[in-house]
Order: sequence, then C-alpha cells, then structure tokens
Amino acid sequence: MKKTVFILIALLLLTTSCTTTPKAPDAPQNLHPGDKAQVNLLNNFVETKDGCYYLNTSDPLDHFICFSPRGSTAFYPLCNKPNCAHHDENCNAYSPFAFGYYDGFLYGITIDHDKCGKFELVRMNLDGSDHTVLAPLPAWNGTSFLFHHGKLYIYCLGNIANEEFERFLVMDLETYESKELFTDFLQQGNHLDTINIVGDKIYATAQSMASPQPNPRIVEFDIPSNSYRDLVSTEAPVFYVSETTLYYLDPDVGFRELDLATGEIKDCAPAEKDAWWAAYDDDYIYVMGRGRNNDADHTLYFYSRDYELLDQVELTNDLFYGYVSSEKLYFSADIEPLTYYINKSDIGSHELSLQLIVVN
Repeated sequence: MKKTVFILIALLLLTTSCTTTPKAPDAPQNLHPGDKAQVNLLNNFVETKDGCYYLNTSDPLDHFICFSPRGSTAFYPLCNKPNCAHHDENCNAYSPFAFGYYDGFLYGITIDHDKCGKFELVRMNLDGSDHTVLAPLPAWNGTSFLFHHGKLYIYCLGNIANEEFERFLVMDLETYESKELFTDFLQQGNHLDTINIVGDKIYATAQSMASPQPNPRIVEFDIPSNSYRDLVSTEAPVFYVSETTLYYLDPDVGFRELDLATGEIKDCAPAEKDAWWAAYDDDYIYVMGRGRNNDADHTLYFYSRDYELLDQVELTNDLFYGYVSSEKLYFSADIEPLTYYINKSDIGSHELSLQLIVVN
C-alpha cells in the first residue's frame, strides 16, 4: 500500500490559496489508511501520512474531495485548476458518490451520463489529477459503496414489496473482478446498516424487513465460506470489532464485550444515563448522549478504553461528531461541510472547545 511516493499535494494546493499552513508535525507511525473506518460514522474519510481527505457532500448533486495537509486546520478542494468551481466532472476533486484509498491512489465512483447513467470506478493520483476509468459497476437505486484495503464493497437496496431483495457484492481493486455475497441471508428479507470489515469477516447491524418483528442484531459474515451467524440482539447503531472481540454499548446496561470465539458477553461498566451509542478507536471511546431540547443540544463523552470517563463536550446547533484522525475529531451539521474540530491532545483537560475549520 505504500509503494507509490506521495506527490507533494500541499504545494500544489497552496498555489491556489493565500492561506499559510503551519509546519506539519511528524506523521504517526504505522499509519494504514482505512484502519480508522470503524470509528468514522461515514465512510468517506481517509487519513494518510501527509494529511486527511474527506468527501464534501454539502451539495446533493456535486460532491468533491477536500484535503487537509498534516498540521493544517483548513481543508482545500483537491483541485489546482485555476478558476474551477468544483461542481462537475471537469474538476480534479469531483467524486459524486464515494471515494477511498488503495496502494498510493485515490479511487472514486462516478456516473457516465453517455452510458445510460452507469456507475464507473475511477482511479486518480493523490493530488486529484489523472482521473482514469477502470471498470463499470453494478447500478441499482440506493446503491452505496465502501472502499476498504484493496476491495470495493457494493451494497444495493431492494424493495421487499416487489420481492426485490438487497444485494451485496465485493470487487477486487487489482483485477476488477466481483462476486456476490450472502444471497441467502438477504433473500430472507434482511436489511443491513452499519458495516465494518475485519480481515475476511464483515460485521453489520441487521434487521428483518419482511417480518413484523424486525429483530435488530449484529451479524458476522465470513467471506471465504460465504456463511453468517447472528452474534447478539441489540439496537446499538454503532459498534467496534477486533479479531477477538465485539465492543458495543447497550443503553439499558452499559458497555459490553462479546467474545467472538466463545459467545460470552461481559458487562464491563455503566455509562452515562443518556448514552445511546459508542464509537471506539485505539485511544478513546466516544459516547453520544441523547439529544435534549428537541435534539438541539446533546453531549459527547470521552472514555478511556478501560471505561473511565475522561471528559465531555456539549454540542449545540445540531452539530454531530463524524470523523476521527490521529490528531483530531471532526464535526459537521447535518450534510454541511466539516465545520469544527477538537484536538485529541486536549481530551482530559476539562477545557474542551470546538475550533473552527476553514473550508476554502
């Protein structure tokens, strides 16, 4: 994944801006783009040793990739074309549906309007240049995409009323060959929401759309054997998985851990009484408190991985945590661009404050 030498994106981008970025700190050791996918609530965020990318979806029709050089507090459209409005396929940053990273390149999903609106897989350099169409993709209504470690996972919604079941495919980014997964499970009328990938296994929240009893649960899918098993019944919208353990928050019980080998559930610690989901990374657990005052105000709690409450911050004006890098937590309002951040190094100070992000 690290064969290609990174082109100096910061220099290219800064030629189009008067903003001066601070000196970049040393990149974290052993950083593998995509490894923080589980803690990010949306899929369209990638951290590399040189900075962070995310897909700006504030315009429902024209999505474009933004880049923040390491050490900067600003995001720039990933395009150095003079006078570009960043609103169509002529823009280097344009990627209307999804993007991801693999082996020194960015990948995106676009539509070829000359081919009846077919989805296409596109590869580009890390500065957004040289968009190259690689392969056509399946196209259904409600299709979503997830790039992860050299694979593109394609999830297509169905229509139970018309006996059109959902579909799940995986494409190899080396060969562009794809195969369909878990057909039996989906043809039972099941629907998948949160999807996390660990090695050759996929973990997802699932519920039945064909039954009066939705039966919300977390399911483990094994890709090589194309098999699955129910792990735990829960309405937890966010969870975290390692090779050995499923971590999640039961709002009525607290923090729980499921041993994937034995199926044993361990109750670890209570949580704040208004907690309703928990996202995890190597350092912290990020716990969202339920919205108050008609969902205008809510709390984000910070726990250690040993379940010790370290800090909290009040979020207002419909701000929600969305992404985590090695240095920052990023926040946005609804589908607006990222607007605020918190330095992870400040967690535990009890003086957390939201810092404004510059979006050029």
